[in-house]
Amino acid sequence: MNFIETLNQNWGTALLFWTFFAISIILAHFYQYIFNNFDTIHGKQSLIIKWFFLSIVILGPAIIIGVRRYDVGADTLNNWTAYINLGVVNSIKISFLNTGIDKPLFFLIHYVIYLVFKGTPTVFFTIISFLTLFILALALDKWKDKLSISFALFVYYSFFGMQLLNQSRQMLALSILFYALFFLSEKKVLKYILIVCIAGMIHFTAFVGILFMVFDFKRTKHYLGKTYLFYFILFGSTFFLESILKIASNIIPNKYSAYINLYSSSDIGLGLALNVLPILVPILFFKSYIDASNHQYLKRITFLTLPFRLAGYISYFIMRMYYYGAIPIVILFPMIIRNTQTKKSKFLIFVFFVILCFVYYIVNYMYVNSAYLFPYHSAFN
Repeated sequence: MNFIETLNQNWGTALLFWTFFAISIILAHFYQYIFNNFDTIHGKQSLIIKWFFLSIVILGPAIIIGVRRYDVGADTLNNWTAYINLGVVNSIKISFLNTGIDKPLFFLIHYVIYLVFKGTPTVFFTIISFLTLFILALALDKWKDKLSISFALFVYYSFFGMQLLNQSRQMLALSILFYALFFLSEKKVLKYILIVCIAGMIHFTAFVGILFMVFDFKRTKHYLGKTYLFYFILFGSTFFLESILKIASNIIPNKYSAYINLYSSSDIGLGLALNVLPILVPILFFKSYIDASNHQYLKRITFLTLPFRLAGYISYFIMRMYYYGAIPIVILFPMIIRNTQTKKSKFLIFVFFVILCFVYYIVNYMYVNSAYLFPYHSAFN
């Protein structure tokens, strides 16, 4: 089918998702408006109340994502099967050795949910989607003085929301790593490392967050030299991706090394432009607004989308790593708007980002990658 025919077929599912997304975004706006000074007024007693309202903000998307059918991709099917098998294999040790040794914390969550809610895997998927979005909301709440939480959610739903349907385990790890970024900005390195390690025990790729600490170098007399060295290594590495991945295949767990060995490099295509340009072009174009906020390390992290996405032409599995480079845009896009001085410029940049996000969603999800995600089927169909 051509572009228009595909959109005509998929608009119903997109409308369904964006109804839930829009409600979440509106609730986030009211949450931030009402609770902007809540910490000052109520102190520590506000924590439970804030958690309750943040839960309401993300509840709708968590449910619609959680009750999807299992046939939206290999990852969802594997998680579905693993959940069912917990009732077949009587030994937790055997289950752990079979399915959990490379993701111990995720296996623990998996197992506890099964013990508490024996039966349908839909409960498991709903809880995982809720945890993923709730941790994301907690992270955004920490940045609320620098951005609009509602617009940050809009960016997340546009770029990452549909990935929750299939790549749920990595999306949970991504949210935890995203939460950790706040502590990196606060120079709380030990806390940052601890949270990254928690994310890594959900999905080992999240350990890439340890590398992010190198990107937060201080403004000293060597600052300019460090900056040039960073970009030299970053872009220079793109010429040696195959060699780097061959080395990596000997380091990562055996069950994943096949992802590297089974793929070969191919010509760069539209996928690179689709995944990289919507992230890097705005960051480069509006970099002065990021520089003014003293969060340039977030800008540097986004540049990882280029080598990670390029590596996707050698390994599909590695391509998913570009999520870790892309996730700072959830902070940076609304931060750019907040740092804009005049109302007219603020409005124009706002419109630009809205159009960018919708175009990305339409092209990437409704057209290019629509095979499994559209149309939507619930587990009750």
